[in-house]
Amino acid sequence: ENEDDKSSSKQESTDNLSTINEEIFNILISYYDFIPILMGFVGLFPKIIIDNEIRTIFEKEGKLIAEDEINKSGKKIDSLKKISPIISRFYILGLISQYDSFIYRVSKIIIEKKPNIVFNKETSVSYSELEKHDSVSDIRNIIVEKELERVLRSSHKEQIDWFSNSLDVKLQPE
Repeated sequence: ENEDDKSSSKQESTDNLSTINEEIFNILISYYDFIPILMGFVGLFPKIIIDNEIRTIFEKEGKLIAEDEINKSGKKIDSLKKISPIISRFYILGLISQYDSFIYRVSKIIIEKKPNIVFNKETSVSYSELEKHDSVSDIRNIIVEKELERVLRSSHKEQIDWFSNSLDVKLQPE
């Protein structure tokens, strides 16, 4: 590999890491800015629905509304009150999903740049798996994907250890 290739390869990696870093930063800022606003709306939803239901009840040609219609409205309101706290959990799940995406993408770049992380290990592929694929490149990709999945499914501490060992840097205090 000549110097231009090394420089180009290093630049591609930097661009990818920079892009990933910028994307995750923007997502985190969006969550930080938007969640308080949205959670404020979630708190207003029951009031908005109550107001809407009451307006609907009284706008029906000024006739007395059956008790079962009023009960249906009450059930909607109760359901909304129950779901409101759950909505905040969706945002936490969204953040976790973004974290997982970040870990996956960064891990993939590391493996692309340092394939010995995966291929210096004792790796086995079943004969049936070998038969399904036409090239060594396909098998190689499967092995990389399995490693990425393993990293992604490991605990946060194990992920930090994996990054530390893969990059040969100390990421945690002793």
